[in-house]
Amino acid sequence: MRNGLVMHSIGFAFMFAISISATKTYAQYERVEPLTQSELKERAHKILKFNADRDQWVGKSVDDLTLAWGEGATYSRADGGRHTSYRERTYYQYSMLGSVSRYCDTLFVSNAKGIIQSWQASGSCDTLESMKQELKNRYN
Repeated sequence: MRNGLVMHSIGFAFMFAISISATKTYAQYERVEPLTQSELKERAHKILKFNADRDQWVGKSVDDLTLAWGEGATYSRADGGRHTSYRERTYYQYSMLGSVSRYCDTLFVSNAKGIIQSWQASGSCDTLESMKQELKNRYN
């Protein structure tokens, strides 16, 4: 029984080492891989759609947003306005041993009358800032 446990532990350590090695190699490969013209166009289209999906709510009722997007997390401000936030999660499964979860938070700011004044995004969203950061990481 003891030999079986030792062999199992060695096998697990070996598989873990292979996983780390493969991940490191993949990350190095991804870092130098240039974006193609079609990938840039697709990314630009996603950014424009992302912004348009949120810009359409500026000047509209936060109640209408809630009907369309569902109930988000809300914070009521002292001035009567409120912040309403939504989180989108995306899961990427890379292998049996690992996955990555990315999220995109969108915050809508409304005034005391319930009219949306602005929005902002953070996390792994399809924004121009995230594209700039990705390009910087890729080529620096």
